[in-house]
Amino acid sequence: MMILVVGSPDSGKSVKAEELAVELSGNEKKIYLATMIPFGEEGAARVEKHRALRNGKGFVTVERPLNVGSLPDSEGFIEGIRAEEATVLLECAANLCANVMFAVGRGVDAKSPEETAEIVTEYILRL
Repeated sequence: MMILVVGSPDSGKSVKAEELAVELSGNEKKIYLATMIPFGEEGAARVEKHRALRNGKGFVTVERPLNVGSLPDSEGFIEGIRAEEATVLLECAANLCANVMFAVGRGVDAKSPEETAEIVTEYILRL
């Protein structure tokens, strides 16, 4: 099952997504796949806010701004947790799209919107 939570910036999407992940997983394993690349003080503050929000909720955090398609590994594990036994919260698809599209300077060429959509869709389906 896949659930997409959408909304405007600072609308409570992350809180809602975390609530859903906790509810759906019960006491099972939860992975928080963080894609944001924090820029400046505002970005760092946003990351800290999100860390505080999920504190105590049982998430294993994996910070991966690019290449989320390499998760799970070839054996089906994400940070030692079997992927199919976990609820995975991808935070956030918009950040992931921007990271893929504008990864110039990280040894990757800029991607077109169509290429970005294909890459991100592949990543998400692999998860």
